[in-house]
Amino acid sequence: MNVPSKTERQRQHSRSNGSSRLTQQQRILLSYIVTLVGVSLTIVIVSTVILYRAAIDQQRERLYDMVRSQARLMEAVARHEAEYSTAEKPEGARTNTLKQIIDSHSRSTGLGETGEFTLAERRSDQIVFLFGRRYEGDNSQAPIAWDAQEAEPMRRALQGLSGTCIAADYRGETVLAAFEPVEGLNVGLVSKLDLSEIREPFIIAGALSSIVAIIGVILGTSIVSRFTGRLIMQVFESRERLQALHEAASDAIVSADDKENIVSWNKAATRTFGYTWEEAIGQPITMVMPEWSRVAYTTVCKTTASTTEGGECTVELQAIRKDGTELPVEIAASNWETQKDSFFTAFIRDISRRKATQEQLLHAQKMESVGLLAAGIAHEINTPIQYVGDNTRFVRDSIVTLMGVVESYAAQLDPEAEERCWEDRAADIKQMVEEVDLEFLLDEIPMAIEQTLDGVERVARIVRAMKEFSHPGSSEKTPTDLNKAIESTITVCRNRWKYVAVLEMDFEKGLPPVPCLVGEFNQVILNIVVNAADAISENIGDDGEGTGQIKVSTRQVDEFIEIRVSDTGGGIPEEIRQKVFDPFFTTKATGKGTGQGLAISHDVIVNKHGGTLEIEVDPGVGTTFIIRMPMAVPTTTVRKEAA
Repeated sequence: MNVPSKTERQRQHSRSNGSSRLTQQQRILLSYIVTLVGVSLTIVIVSTVILYRAAIDQQRERLYDMVRSQARLMEAVARHEAEYSTAEKPEGARTNTLKQIIDSHSRSTGLGETGEFTLAERRSDQIVFLFGRRYEGDNSQAPIAWDAQEAEPMRRALQGLSGTCIAADYRGETVLAAFEPVEGLNVGLVSKLDLSEIREPFIIAGALSSIVAIIGVILGTSIVSRFTGRLIMQVFESRERLQALHEAASDAIVSADDKENIVSWNKAATRTFGYTWEEAIGQPITMVMPEWSRVAYTTVCKTTASTTEGGECTVELQAIRKDGTELPVEIAASNWETQKDSFFTAFIRDISRRKATQEQLLHAQKMESVGLLAAGIAHEINTPIQYVGDNTRFVRDSIVTLMGVVESYAAQLDPEAEERCWEDRAADIKQMVEEVDLEFLLDEIPMAIEQTLDGVERVARIVRAMKEFSHPGSSEKTPTDLNKAIESTITVCRNRWKYVAVLEMDFEKGLPPVPCLVGEFNQVILNIVVNAADAISENIGDDGEGTGQIKVSTRQVDEFIEIRVSDTGGGIPEEIRQKVFDPFFTTKATGKGTGQGLAISHDVIVNKHGGTLEIEVDPGVGTTFIIRMPMAVPTTTVRKEAA
């Protein structure tokens, strides 16, 4: 059994695709020809019918004029015969008139190939033709019963009616006839023409026109196809590529009309949301959004897309699947228009993995920060612990000494002790007090206890700050005292900045609680303060002479709480200012920075809290990071962090 090679299979696939495209092109071309032929034939038929009707109307008028003029002429002849008839004509004026009329019409050549005049009278229940048959030289016609279906035009004339009609003549042939009664003679006159004679030229012309139209369409299509065939193929191929790209896209692509009803739905959308194409088409696009997220879509994404230049916007929202589960998505939306309608297309990406990765990175950075701060925190705790231990040992030893003094007093007061005068006993006690330096102990012990309590409080404060900093926090935003959160973070990282800078805190009192993710906010403050300390350290140099300054301030500005972190680290060079928030960008030596700190900080403040994070640089002096936290939860960030 011969198995085709990969190259042969590709060639076969290519030929198959080419054949498929060719077949499709032929089908389109054939439908084009059929459509043009149909339109052409319709035009020919309609035109022929219009011309035929016009010819019928023209013949009606012609026949009617002829039959009326002939009838008036016959009436005039009859009146003349009645007035001037003599005894030489005993048969009477009517008979003489009819003879003259019949004699004159016997020499008539008729009207066209089938047209003729017929004259008849009614005798009892019969129509008797006086003249009219002109075919093969035979002018005789047998009488016809009055109620027969034939000779309808003549019947109307004998009834005294005048006009035209299309009906059967005395031969049973359908004719166009004009009929008129002849007064004074009591006869009817009919001028008629076979409809077949009128139709024949139009049928021939219509057939020839149809043939010419079909040949013209085929020739024209062939010429157009020859010159535009390549262009048509390119259009087909472009359409196929666009459709294939639409279906092969990894992101959901959903388009909606101006009424927000879905008009396109690709396979990725089915994978993402669970709805099939049939289930989605015609439904509102908001069906893939939970109730609370629809407000963000309407008020932010759609409004932004319709008002911004280019009609585009990108926003992170929460979506909902067919089974009711929610997922975080990133929507890149844009408006576009055709000549008749406007549409809205959304490229929707499931960012569940990205969110999970961001959470992992944030947690990893927090653990990294805790690891880097561990030595400093240990040092910060060790100093108060040392003097707590020293003071505790001093108090312990002092208590032992004081116990000796107390025992000495007790011995001098013991009634069973040898009798001695009070002067000797007082001298012994005084000697012991001088030996233990009781005055010194009474002065130092309270101070030692006070210092011990102060040390314990310092340790407790460091531990409390570390606990607040390291606490994972809630996945929901909670009202937070930003001043307290910032102070705790500064305490935790004190060992990172105290050797290179003096840190000043200028907090506006009475700030309202701000809804935020406190754990992630603490990480942002830590990243910025540590970066400030590192910048000052690099600016000071290896000699370490002098110290810099870090200032952290808070204040309320309109509907935001503004946090400023300023340093004297020399400032960020202009050429890298646009990159400071890029992931993995760092200016630190290898192993000293991951490039994630400011990128994560920007994501936390901007995307998760709807705030802003900006920088101001005073070249040669330092940098100020400006954080603005909204005091109300923005619509675009509601429950976004739940992902």
